[in-house]
Amino acid sequence: MRINVKQSELYKSLKAAGRAVPSSAPMPILKNLLLKVEKDKVSVISTDLELGIEVDVNVNRIFEPGEELLPADKFTKIIKQLDNENIVIESKSNKTTIKTTGHNKYQISSQKSEEFPDLPEVDQEEKIIIEGAKLKEMINLTNFATSTDENRPFLQGTLFSIGNDTITLAATDTYRLSAKKEQLISDVDNIAAIVPSETCRAVKSLINNKKVTVSTNSNQMLFEQEGIKIVSRLMSGDFPDYKQVIPDEEECIIEFDRRELISAAKRTKIFSENDVIKLSKKKGYLILTSNDDTGEAFEKIEVREKKISDDINIAFNSKYLTQVLSKLDSDDVEMKLTDGLSPALITEQDYSYVIMPVRSD
Repeated sequence: MRINVKQSELYKSLKAAGRAVPSSAPMPILKNLLLKVEKDKVSVISTDLELGIEVDVNVNRIFEPGEELLPADKFTKIIKQLDNENIVIESKSNKTTIKTTGHNKYQISSQKSEEFPDLPEVDQEEKIIIEGAKLKEMINLTNFATSTDENRPFLQGTLFSIGNDTITLAATDTYRLSAKKEQLISDVDNIAAIVPSETCRAVKSLINNKKVTVSTNSNQMLFEQEGIKIVSRLMSGDFPDYKQVIPDEEECIIEFDRRELISAAKRTKIFSENDVIKLSKKKGYLILTSNDDTGEAFEKIEVREKKISDDINIAFNSKYLTQVLSKLDSDDVEMKLTDGLSPALITEQDYSYVIMPVRSD
């Protein structure tokens, strides 16, 4: 195996593939990256047996095809530290040599690739095509709401629900629920798959805004774009019926300045116990309060009542409120309230965020 490649091009691919290299591997071989050189293509492959990534490398020249397993940490570190110049990588007798134009040379022990696991093949009969920009936005608006509770692993992923020419992503930790819908032109129907949170983060980070092909079977989901493949196992379990969680009735609807509420909530949180802040909807205003042993806070912001009701007093975990508001684009945001014990609903176009109230004494 022998190639000539620009340092920056190789490092970009190594960094991307490195997301699937496990920090602690059940099999030592998984701590490696597979450098695969074919006659007309070079790629870097990694897997932790749950997430697999294959990234193409833009090379200057392929002298000799071949495959080598290289220790991910050492190989990536040395490539990162090189100047951005053309380098030659050559493997012989389980030794891989990196040569620079300045006659510097580095040698790394490598392994043959026979025992490295192949990435799963995913039948592409059940597939959709979606703009990368839309998919990244959907992940950004949902995946943050996944759970970290290891006793309910199916909540540690984001639900991909596909059917009726739509795709909906939904995530919940039972304290909040986030769901985003987009229109599709697709023959695929009735697919419901739970994708691990880490996979969603990798997809959001690695794909660009161009079209992405998403294929799935009963066990795996494949995200494919020119130059990159991301394949992931699916999570087992029954995801909650998110549609039943979204309130369909409300007593009042208020509209407020998104940035103003974020700032007020962050200041109010400083004097809160366990991050809990109280909200009181008064006529034309939203009042935020908190108190602890060190002091108290009072904030008052103007709101527009689009559906008028009596006063409502409710309390939220401030993180669950500010986190979603920080991800929205609109200057003005709607919140729908019923009473102090019922979930609140924050909406934007084809987006719903349900936040559960908490007790405040």
